[in-house]
Amino acid sequence: MLRTVTYRPDIDGLRAIAVLSVVVFHTSPHFLPGGFSGVDVFFVISGFLITSVILSNLEDRSFSLLDFYARRIRRILPALLVVMIAVLAGGWFILFAIEYRELGKEVAAGAGFVSNIVYMGESGYFDADSRAKILLHLWSLGIEEQFYIVWPGLMMLAWRRRWAVPVVIAAALAFSFAANIALIGSAPTDAFYSPLTRAWELMIGCGLAYAAQQGWCWRARQAHLAAVAGGALVVGGFVLLNDVRPYPGWWGVLPTFGAVLLVSAGPQAWVNRAVLSNRGLVAIGLISYPLYLWHWPLLAFGHVAEVGTSTREIRIVEVALSFAAAVATYFLVERPVRRSGQRGVKAVTLLLVTLSVGLIGYVCYWQKGFAGIGSHDAQREAFVDYFDDARPAWQFTTRTDLRAKFRDECSFYDIDSYRRWRESLVPRQGIAQSCTERDPEKSHVVMIWGDSHAQHLYWGLRENLPADWQILQVASSGCLPDPGVDGPSASDYCRQSNWIALQTVAKAKPDVVVVAQGTGQAVDRFETIADKLEQLGAGRVLVAGPAPHWTTGLPEIVARKLWPDTPRRTLVGVNWQMVEVNDTLKRGFKSSARLAFVDIQSVFCAADGCLVYLGEDRQAGLTSMDDGHLLPIASDYLARQLLVPMILNSAGK
Repeated sequence: MLRTVTYRPDIDGLRAIAVLSVVVFHTSPHFLPGGFSGVDVFFVISGFLITSVILSNLEDRSFSLLDFYARRIRRILPALLVVMIAVLAGGWFILFAIEYRELGKEVAAGAGFVSNIVYMGESGYFDADSRAKILLHLWSLGIEEQFYIVWPGLMMLAWRRRWAVPVVIAAALAFSFAANIALIGSAPTDAFYSPLTRAWELMIGCGLAYAAQQGWCWRARQAHLAAVAGGALVVGGFVLLNDVRPYPGWWGVLPTFGAVLLVSAGPQAWVNRAVLSNRGLVAIGLISYPLYLWHWPLLAFGHVAEVGTSTREIRIVEVALSFAAAVATYFLVERPVRRSGQRGVKAVTLLLVTLSVGLIGYVCYWQKGFAGIGSHDAQREAFVDYFDDARPAWQFTTRTDLRAKFRDECSFYDIDSYRRWRESLVPRQGIAQSCTERDPEKSHVVMIWGDSHAQHLYWGLRENLPADWQILQVASSGCLPDPGVDGPSASDYCRQSNWIALQTVAKAKPDVVVVAQGTGQAVDRFETIADKLEQLGAGRVLVAGPAPHWTTGLPEIVARKLWPDTPRRTLVGVNWQMVEVNDTLKRGFKSSARLAFVDIQSVFCAADGCLVYLGEDRQAGLTSMDDGHLLPIASDYLARQLLVPMILNSAGK
């Protein structure tokens, strides 16, 4: 039987801080913007503890792979099984069939220890709201489980040549960190989810375990300083990091190096003894694993059920329920399974049950969420299914020919790679000539520049501008217009998109340029853009304000909160933050001969709410397919009501 390492309450205290930071981030990200880096602290702790166990047992010649895996199974699977079974049961009553289908896939991935691989393929600009992915948090567990599968055997091989152990650790750390740095710019999603780019965080803990096994430790004074420095780095990560900047990259050094300093300081360092070994923190640390497992599904179910409008009070209740569920899971499931006899039989049983639950999840996915079974409203399910845009089918986009209506041929974003589960930041080789070359037979030119929120303006202009107007367009999904780019790029599609846009303006001298972006709107930014476009010879610049935004996809809001008697306008699910952004822009803009503000929200929103649908058909007339992009019918309405008159007026027509 494997010998365990000496228990350290300060490590459980560090676990508590890590899990609390993650919970706070998921509950109130503005309060702790880098709280997600608590996961990195977990990686360091896991690497340290697992390698300590492996090396101490190899030293005693008592290490057994079977015993190791049996212990891991008894440690990880009981709580995981309870949570997966619970979400499958809860999802049946809360989710629509297409959402339950996706939950089935998540359960299958979680049971197969490959959640991170699945999410790595799914994440991207067009991906569904991550807050609606019930088991998204299992990505980190996937990385740890993959580490548990590979690392013990590798250590056994290296142990035959004692000198090889530090070499293997150092080589794995260096390779993984280099891969992380190499991919963070060109493939940030891969850098975040891949075990190859995350292994270095575990390896730091492994290296510390090896050093400790060889007898290394800080002197007393050094240990105190190391703990203080480590705590500062960990807290600094919680405060300084955010989920906008690609991660981990170099920023991942903050929490990981901080964690390794804290662990290396030992239990007698003042911070570890007085703070981390506090009974309250230790108690939370003991339930940190089930708390991590429970908190996200409860928050995600709340987000789905309340269509993204959960109040602070609701989130507090969800966190309280997470703690209650974690305590119950720890005392009623985890401890009994780990402490009683027949450990081998229990491990095999747990593994078989996990495989069975994973199979159920796969069947759920394969059977499309068991659509048509049960007491769900068939008409409402059909409405939601109509807007289903999951890859690879991309049903809604394909049915409505949305790529053509957004004029995708004028985008440098490689959407075909995304559809094949391989999102890339490398730009397309080129875009259609009609996007950038002026037609001499047309008297006037308007150019659209920006991201996908510029793309959705195209259809309305195409349908409503006079025949003597040409529409040029350089708009790429996820690319804010940037007047400061100074050259092309073969690796950054946004840089390439903006460079070509500026070159097009300089060459075509459009009468009007319409600039639009989904985020980051600010008056001074648009003033800078207008200055640059004026220098390049453009006519008037029209800055499009944000379209009506919703707290989640509008089809889900209609189906959950506005069914069956759907009002034409509603305040339910309106994203008030974007309303405030629009109001700020309106107050700050001063219309002039060179620059004007297009108040899109004024066309769709009034005191009694924002337009849900146009015409008589709720499904065909829905104004948005997601949380903010206008569908063609809404683009046409906007062009007729406001945008085309502003363009013609700007050109003196």
